[in-house]
Amino acid sequence: MMMTQTDVRSINLPERQLDMWRDDTVFTKNPDLVLLPSGKILCVFNGCDYHWPIEFSKITLIESNDRGRTWGNTRFVAASYPSRGQEAWITPRLSRLRDGRLVINCDQNDYRHAHEEQASGIYTWWSSDGGESWEGPHPTGIPGIEPDHVVELDDGTLLMGTHFMRGDTQKLAQAVARSTDGGVTWGDLSIIASDNVHEYCEGGIVPLKSGRLVCIMRENNHINYPSYLSSSDDGGRTWSNPVEAPFSGDRPFARQFDDGRTLVTFRNQAGKPGLYAWLGDIETEAGYKVTRATTGVSHRTIMGDHMEEKDHRQRHSEGVTLHADHLAIEASGDRVNRYMLLPPESHKSRVTFEATLQVEGAAGVAAAVVQIANIGLLLTIFPDKLVLTGPALKAGVHAVDMTRKRTVRVTLNRGLTQVFVDGVRVLSRLVHRQAIWDRSYFGNSPDQAGAVRWFEVRYAVLNPTEPAHAWYWSAGSGAYPNQYEIDRWLEIDYNSNPRPDHGYSSWLSFENGDIFVADYSNKTVAPGKAMLKGYWLRLSDFEQATLRSD
Repeated sequence: MMMTQTDVRSINLPERQLDMWRDDTVFTKNPDLVLLPSGKILCVFNGCDYHWPIEFSKITLIESNDRGRTWGNTRFVAASYPSRGQEAWITPRLSRLRDGRLVINCDQNDYRHAHEEQASGIYTWWSSDGGESWEGPHPTGIPGIEPDHVVELDDGTLLMGTHFMRGDTQKLAQAVARSTDGGVTWGDLSIIASDNVHEYCEGGIVPLKSGRLVCIMRENNHINYPSYLSSSDDGGRTWSNPVEAPFSGDRPFARQFDDGRTLVTFRNQAGKPGLYAWLGDIETEAGYKVTRATTGVSHRTIMGDHMEEKDHRQRHSEGVTLHADHLAIEASGDRVNRYMLLPPESHKSRVTFEATLQVEGAAGVAAAVVQIANIGLLLTIFPDKLVLTGPALKAGVHAVDMTRKRTVRVTLNRGLTQVFVDGVRVLSRLVHRQAIWDRSYFGNSPDQAGAVRWFEVRYAVLNPTEPAHAWYWSAGSGAYPNQYEIDRWLEIDYNSNPRPDHGYSSWLSFENGDIFVADYSNKTVAPGKAMLKGYWLRLSDFEQATLRSD
């Protein structure tokens, strides 16, 4: 039996996409949608000159009367001109309340409002005539940046999520403010997630049919932590400890369907850049899932006393085949295939990586690599040796015939890193300091050649404060290491721009089962600009999507 590695399910097809709004002199970003009782869709977004506005930023409205197929009636709610000393508007959000009022909330310049001790820069605008006219801006007093859209609870309480840096941890924290007077005043700030390790931000609060609230958050360390989930059973006053989500994305946007499943759209941070989606039971499904990176990965190489970093992009599911007893990864040129692992909390974590493998290739030519974030550990595997390097480690080399089937184990225990081959210790090094070392993975890097047969892999992490983590995979299972990703994630759009910029999505569902998603993208626009794109999908796409490897 042999199977070629497949990508995740995809609906990245021209007939599923449209250009919503485009002006090659404008960078459009951060759209948000509401559906009015008349069937009209309103979309708010920021129209500015660049991703970080220099000359202008305008909170812009457009509308559609045919469920997203055509858009028009462009108008501006507010404008600012940073070149004239005004603070730029950043991320507008749009909500419709049960009394029919519409509210736009938006933040200002991140650098003046991102710390908990800085002044508030979040404002609201209100409309009582379906968005034809707006009254505002009104200061909310809510600290932080990148607010969530306003969420209305059953008792009329309004919630608005926000995030900011906390002074005691110097890490981002996700929080939520409350209003009990219809949005006139805001207060009663509650912390949703905050600790000494994670950068919790851009949380989206979703009311569930069970009465519970769940906040789905971006994790901004970007060393392959997934999104995180916290829940509240008391209307957002207190929140559970964050747990890992089964997807890895920025700016997650979610709503629950009548059947209990929750759809989440997000900017993929686990590998191939693009707009992705996940569908499942957000209350019961959690836990880190191994993903595969083939695009947008960086490779850092020790060059004397400094590091050289290259960015390599590859679009094809080439070089990986699953056999009855092993997974073969072939390295060639810029071909990159890496299976991404949950990083340890710090260099004080206890880590074990163990793999049974066999190498084919020319002596002296690297064929594979194992990298562990936060420790500064890079184990490069050759047919004739193992090389241990990293900014927190002195280099070590051990000659060994890796063309034979071997079990290699790497451990970190209270500052001591050791490498074992078939149970015999061959290298020992001390880790003196924290070293953020990209991401944790096993696979290959650019400029490597040859092939490696991976028979099984074990990975375990015991952290000082974070929950322990353990993962095991065997080729004998008949599944790829990233099988969950293949089965459960859906690619909506792939961003082929060498510097992809996209991923603040919003979506609406209709009674016929159609789902319309809005996002921004710099995929096919002038350099430094972006456009609004629309996409159509259905829940059945998660079972019927065409497997593509483009």
